[in-house]
Amino acid sequence: MRRWLLAGALAAETLPLIQRVRRVRMLSHRLIEGELGGEQVAVLRVGVGPDKAERRTREAVQRWRPSHVVSFGTCGAISDDLPVGSVVGAASVRISESVSPADVLPGLRGVNLITVRRAVASASWRDELAAQGVHVCEMEASGVRAASRGLEFHAVKVVSDLAGGGGLDLSDPGPLAVMRFKALAALLVGEHLAPELERALSDYASSV
Repeated sequence: MRRWLLAGALAAETLPLIQRVRRVRMLSHRLIEGELGGEQVAVLRVGVGPDKAERRTREAVQRWRPSHVVSFGTCGAISDDLPVGSVVGAASVRISESVSPADVLPGLRGVNLITVRRAVASASWRDELAAQGVHVCEMEASGVRAASRGLEFHAVKVVSDLAGGGGLDLSDPGPLAVMRFKALAALLVGEHLAPELERALSDYASSV
C-alpha cells in the first residue's frame, strides 16, 4: 500500500491541506495522518529552512514509514511566465551546485527548483538564477529530499511572489510582513495547491 508523507513548512501551508484530509488522526503536534485523494497520507509541518526540513522529515520517515514523500508549499517565481497562484511540480531539485532529478506528479507543469537559505529579494539574484535555468525558488525541498533517499520524491509548490521581480516584498523581516505572507500562503495553498495536490494523488492512484 502506498503511504504519502506530505511535508510543508508552516502551519499556514499545512492547515489548509489538512482541512481536505479525511479520517484525520493526530500523531503529534507536527504530524497527522488520514486519507486524501483516495490515498493514505500523513501531513508534516517541518518549519522553515532545509536543515529543519531534513531533520524533521527524517524523523517522520522513521516513524511513519512512507513509500512516497512530497515537499509542498509556496515558492518564488524566477520565470516570468509563472504568475502568482501557479501550481508546479519539480522536475529537478537543486541546492548550491548539487542537482538531483525529481518525479513530477500527473497534470503538473515540471520546473527546475532551487532551495535557498534566504528569500530571493533582489532583481540581480533573480536574473542570475534565471540564467542558470532555474524556474522557482523555495527553502525546504532539498532538505525533505535529503531525508527521503530511497523513496519516491515529489515537490509541489504554488507561486506566492515573483522573487525580487516585483509584487510581494520579502526583504522586510518585520512581523507585519510575516503576517501578510502567512495569510497569502494560507489562501494560495487552500485555493490552488491543496485541490491540485489532491487531484494529482487521485490521478497517480488511477495510473498505477
